[in-house]
Amino acid sequence: MNELFLPVSVDRIDWVSVTSQLRKDAWDYILEHKDDNWETIHRESVDRVAHSLSLPMNDGHLLLNAINHVDVATLPIVFNNSCVSFFDAAVAFTAAGARAYIGTLTPVADSDAKAVALAVFQHPQATTSLALAIDDVQRRRWSNPLDRIYVHVGCHFDNLAVALGDARSMQRKRVAESRHRWEHSASRTKGFQREHALESAGFLGRIVESSG
Repeated sequence: MNELFLPVSVDRIDWVSVTSQLRKDAWDYILEHKDDNWETIHRESVDRVAHSLSLPMNDGHLLLNAINHVDVATLPIVFNNSCVSFFDAAVAFTAAGARAYIGTLTPVADSDAKAVALAVFQHPQATTSLALAIDDVQRRRWSNPLDRIYVHVGCHFDNLAVALGDARSMQRKRVAESRHRWEHSASRTKGFQREHALESAGFLGRIVESSG
């Protein structure tokens, strides 16, 4: 649904450190020539792209910067259990309307990530205070405070409420409503925006059909 262009540096200067005008000029050039056959001049491995909001999934990449708003009817709690997932992603989700966000400050081992998630969601305190549940789980798992890398941003009384009714039907209904909004957007726009809206509506339509 999205094509990702993410500059890392300009003339070996970190992308976020160069002037705004230079970033604008670089973006203008990239977008103007994005369909050209680019020649690879230099290739090197990058362990982590700074400020990236792209999460590798089994079926592709999830672009968190493409999430402009979340369902205001639920005000979800987002638990992003990936490596170094707190910083920019926390800002993106809270600005989009998430009630709370949980992320990590550093890389996290798969075994630790799984253990922490299970312990938090099964913790009795999570039904009254998710922040206290996360703190307690980390204290039990790591004696060194520097190893406690999970951070919760949101109100201290955020909790995991028990779902009421048929959650599957509710999700299917909301996906269908979102599809209709994209279809309506496609009918009112042109060019790239219309293509994007149609792709989004088609994607959500396939989800509705597969969940029926």
